[in-house]
Amino acid sequence: MMPNAPFRSLRFAMATRLGSVVASLVVVASIVAPTATAQDENAYDAWRRLFDVISPNWDDPEGARSPGFFTDDEYDAIFEWQDGPLEAPRGAARRYFEKAESIAPLIRDLRGTPRFDAGIDLSDGFMVLLPHLKPMREISRVSSHLARRATIAGDVDAAVEWLGTSNEISAHSGQDGTALGSLVGAAMYRRSDQTMELAIANGLINVETAANLLDSLASLREGEDPFHFGACVDGERLLFMQSIDAILGKNGAPPVEADLELYRDAFGDEFIESFTRLPDAGDELRDRMTGVFDRIQLAFDDPDRDRGIDTLAALERELAASDLPEALRMLIPSMTQIARARLRVERALDDRIRGLDAVASGRISPDQIRNAAILWAQIGRSMLTLPDEVQQIGLALLEDPTRLDRAGLDPHDADSPATAWRDAFGPMASNQLTLGLDAAAIVGADFDGRRGPQSETAARLGAVRAAARGFLADAADRLRRATSMPVDGDGDSTPEDERFLAANEIAVTISLAAHLIRDPGIARVRLAAAVLEDIADLLAGSDAQAMRLDPVLRMLIADAAAKLPRLDGLDASTAARLDAARFTAARLRDLRGDAADAATASLAEIPPGRLYSIFAIADDRMIATPESTPPPEAAPTDPFANLGDLLPYRGLADSEPSTAAGPRDARAAFQDRLAEVRDRPAEAGRLLGTLELGPALPIRRAADAAMIRITDIDDFCKAPAEGLPPGD
Repeated sequence: MMPNAPFRSLRFAMATRLGSVVASLVVVASIVAPTATAQDENAYDAWRRLFDVISPNWDDPEGARSPGFFTDDEYDAIFEWQDGPLEAPRGAARRYFEKAESIAPLIRDLRGTPRFDAGIDLSDGFMVLLPHLKPMREISRVSSHLARRATIAGDVDAAVEWLGTSNEISAHSGQDGTALGSLVGAAMYRRSDQTMELAIANGLINVETAANLLDSLASLREGEDPFHFGACVDGERLLFMQSIDAILGKNGAPPVEADLELYRDAFGDEFIESFTRLPDAGDELRDRMTGVFDRIQLAFDDPDRDRGIDTLAALERELAASDLPEALRMLIPSMTQIARARLRVERALDDRIRGLDAVASGRISPDQIRNAAILWAQIGRSMLTLPDEVQQIGLALLEDPTRLDRAGLDPHDADSPATAWRDAFGPMASNQLTLGLDAAAIVGADFDGRRGPQSETAARLGAVRAAARGFLADAADRLRRATSMPVDGDGDSTPEDERFLAANEIAVTISLAAHLIRDPGIARVRLAAAVLEDIADLLAGSDAQAMRLDPVLRMLIADAAAKLPRLDGLDASTAARLDAARFTAARLRDLRGDAADAATASLAEIPPGRLYSIFAIADDRMIATPESTPPPEAAPTDPFANLGDLLPYRGLADSEPSTAAGPRDARAAFQDRLAEVRDRPAEAGRLLGTLELGPALPIRRAADAAMIRITDIDDFCKAPAEGLPPGD
């Protein structure tokens, strides 16, 4: 929406679709004087003073339109600067900031007052105007731009000040009792959150600044419904019912003619007649809509937010197919879209609070909040401190936790392997889960830094796989134990406790898979596919089905699943392209500019599995087959970190010939082709892709299968149909 576009009620905005709104009409809002006392300050007073400066006559719909505080050139320049590289503003963008600095003292006055009451009189129904929302979003943009400028300049104090301001003011507009107010507050926070992420990426967040930003989020942290989406249902109900009363009259009395004419002028004769044709003065309609809003409120109050959204979607389909007047149906805001917006912003807020708290408390370092991969590797290394035999037990639990039962081993028996798992993992479980939750709350993850496409596979990805396997093995054990223990627990724990911890461990591992996918690389695609397969298998087991009956546990898993990119084949094509670019930079360093781009584009056309074989030969390795790999003489060390089933490669010196030529010949052929690529970079894909390098890894097939497993995870997060046992 352009900065000068007016904000009106949702119903007024939707009414334009009827084609009968008089474009020049400005409906009048009833602005009630603020009722704050000295003991109960109202942030709206400070907002009004600011509005009067940036937009005179902002609350007078019939007043002359004043020139914008910022010019069109300044808007264009600041939007270009916002989307451009991180550099100081110039020209018209600099003039924008000169004006922004002139109102900075007034913006600072908005802080420190959580309460906001714009005096909106919802009894005006559809005629209500919300003139405060447009300038509130304007000021949100100004604060965000000031924070971005300070971040670019490395001015930590200014960046934190303006980020804190953006956070505080985003808690205001939702208090006006309307859905649009809640949506604007959510949009203001999302803008602030994006700028906070920029500050984190640029190293401005430390223990002190994280604590300051947490303080600025106090109002949003305190409430279960920080942007008042649930509370806005009452406001929407009142707006709707008051409008019906204004058109049809109330308690047997005819409508006030002046009010009726306002609606007629705003919405047209056809709109009014669709109501006046109703029998019994609309009493049945009132009762019907009361029931509709009751159902909307129940859906908004559902602790399983996804189920609430499904309920709202079903209700909207029901209304669309009903005999309600079309004009009326079109004026009911899409509560499904509003509920989805709430879910998105609350997930972002929860993650941001978790990440800032982790730094402020000293649990993680400022470096770690910039890169979740550091935490995942740390967690994985801790998992690998478990004895190898305990890791083997964990793999058995992960593969089939009931196998131990079939062997006659009670999971509660002191001699059970599961007991050995708990004895070893138990002392570290709480710390590992805490770090996992911290890692899950971090946006970015860079698993291989500046290294090439192949070099991170062994140590880095091995540790990451260990993190995933450790969490899932413990979750499998907890779910199995919860199923077999008494309902009231065993003295140390209860089934509810075990399932709650298991759900968190599963959610953390889903977030790990999301981080792998969002940092494209062929090896990471393969590992993410394996992790998703393990998660889906665990959720498909009978021990996990009790979690589906608990909306809180479903939401824990659903919130994590929402982070999974829904990209074709886990975005393996992007992974191949970026790995090809890394390969070109590392192995074809003498290629520059267009030549390097041509080589990269040509290599990216090679299927990911075959491309990985090229990366392997470049590192003096080859993909191993079962036939060429003799069984190990001893059990492998660190079994949690073993990648042999996913990325089976061996050093050339240890490889048996898998082709007519031996490993040395394969390496020599690769070097010869690489020299040809330097002369003909646009043919890199053909020259290297036709090398005989043995079998190709099934990267694409594994990625496609993982997309199906993501669907399985999504299905698990849906509430079971009534009357069906869990799992059916």
